[in-house]
Amino acid sequence: MKKLGFLNCGGTHAANCVPPTSRRDNRDAPATHHDEAGSPRRFDRAGPLEALDRRTFKGGLKNWAADYGLPSERRQEAVGRLMQAVDEGAIKVEVPGLGLRRLPTQIGMLKQTKALDAQNNDLKRLPKEIGDMHALHRLELQDNSLPSLPPELGRLSKLTHLNLDQNLLERLPDEIEGLINLRTLSAKNNLLSQVPASMKNLPNLRELTLQHNRLWQLPSGWDELFHRLRRLDLSHNRLTELPDTFANPARSIKLDLAHNCDLAALPTKFGGFEYGSTFETTRSSITPRRSRSTRKTQESVERSSRKGV
Repeated sequence: MKKLGFLNCGGTHAANCVPPTSRRDNRDAPATHHDEAGSPRRFDRAGPLEALDRRTFKGGLKNWAADYGLPSERRQEAVGRLMQAVDEGAIKVEVPGLGLRRLPTQIGMLKQTKALDAQNNDLKRLPKEIGDMHALHRLELQDNSLPSLPPELGRLSKLTHLNLDQNLLERLPDEIEGLINLRTLSAKNNLLSQVPASMKNLPNLRELTLQHNRLWQLPSGWDELFHRLRRLDLSHNRLTELPDTFANPARSIKLDLAHNCDLAALPTKFGGFEYGSTFETTRSSITPRRSRSTRKTQESVERSSRKGV
């Protein structure tokens, strides 16, 4: 039986163990990137849109900006960056720190874009057309105000990295299972109380960060996903137990369960576990939860040992 440390906790109730989600108010735009010659740039080149698509994109973008209500300088900055992306056929599009409340529906026309950085805005929803960005590999949406995600997000089958930190998400869509190439998913500091069982169908997911949410249970069908993960951060939630199917991961996994104050027992077969460094000290002891078959096997071994003596 593997001995575990104590669980960090400052109170006696789960509600007291999950600190309020911090929100950053300083939404400054990041520094401009530079090319090899030292000239400022924001986009890597891929190839321009067809002329007709470009005109359609720019016309729609101007209408979006006119109805937007942003301060003129921010509106001009947003329109300028997106239009430049079209003109240059950008591989990477960066529109962080502009106070955007929504993205234009024309964003779906950027079919060659591989990375979209829209972090540190005030986005309250995503257009369903984001699912048309079929070449997208990286999507940065942290530090926004998103309460939900469109199911069309699941059409981004080439996506490998998704950051949803610091939003207002209460759930993730079941269609997330369509992100078959996703390797890292971070959704810390949200309002998630549960996560979809369909995530078990993400064959390439290796790192999952769900700390500082309101999770009180995990899907029992997640055992296949659990076996594939290399890192799982569930700290600062409201978990009371883990499913028995999590008992024996197939590979080494770094698991952080700190500050789940009512989590008093874990499954027994700790093969391959490596617990996070924060998994230690001060309140209630965590002990392995033994299954009936495990207890019988151990009792049999103990009887045989006594007879041998």
